[in-house]
Amino acid sequence: MLPKRINDGGSFDWSHHRPKFFKAFHYCIESVLKAGNNIILEHIIENKRWHSLLQEILTPYDMFFVGVHCPVATLRKREETRGDRSSGEAEFHLKHVHSYAEYDFEIDTSMNTNEINAQLVLDEWVKREESSFFTTKTAP
Repeated sequence: MLPKRINDGGSFDWSHHRPKFFKAFHYCIESVLKAGNNIILEHIIENKRWHSLLQEILTPYDMFFVGVHCPVATLRKREETRGDRSSGEAEFHLKHVHSYAEYDFEIDTSMNTNEINAQLVLDEWVKREESSFFTTKTAP
């Protein structure tokens, strides 16, 4: 949907537009929830600033924050299979995104099928007893 980025040999300066896009995206999540929808959101929270903003936006809502993990070798293989990522992008994220978050539940997606993983997450969500770590804890 986007023109080729500068780092892809195109003229679209993603580094300029990216922060504005994700700020809008984060506020869209709130809009979807305010309209009464329940959502499952897959999102890489790339930095503490995003984490803090999302905590602020989402605190009024019932949240279940899941940390999704897998071995580096699995990340590399998935990245290669997708074909739309720069080599090493997933590994870069791995070093950062889990360093400032506490999760309500964590799962290694390399251990089971997608269906089993989804059921494990649902089972944990059903038996939870307290507010989400995401909305009650401050990022270190």
